[in-house]
Amino acid sequence: MANALTGNPLVIDTADSTLANFPGVSITKIVWNAPTTIAHTFSIQDSAKELVAGVCAVANQGVVIDFFPPLRLKSGKWKVPTLSSGKLFVYSQGVVK
Repeated sequence: MANALTGNPLVIDTADSTLANFPGVSITKIVWNAPTTIAHTFSIQDSAKELVAGVCAVANQGVVIDFFPPLRLKSGKWKVPTLSSGKLFVYSQGVVK
C-alpha cells in the first residue's frame, strides 16, 4: 500500500526520505499501529534533525504520542526516513503552508 497523504489522519506505511512529498500539518497525535518486532523504529525529521522518534518495546503493541501544543510541520519540510514496520496514523488540526 502507498502512503495516504490526504485526509485526517495521514496514513504512512512506507518510509520516504524526500522532503517534498509530505504536506504541511499541525500534528496533535501520532499513533504507531502494530510495530511487529521489538527494537523496530520510526522517525520523523526535518532537513536538519530528528523531530519525533519511536522504538518498539513490545511486539505488536501500538504507541500513541500526543502533542500539546501541536507540532507544526511545513509542507515539503519534513520526512519519514525510517519506518521499520506497522503504520503511522498522523492526526492534525489543520494544514500548515
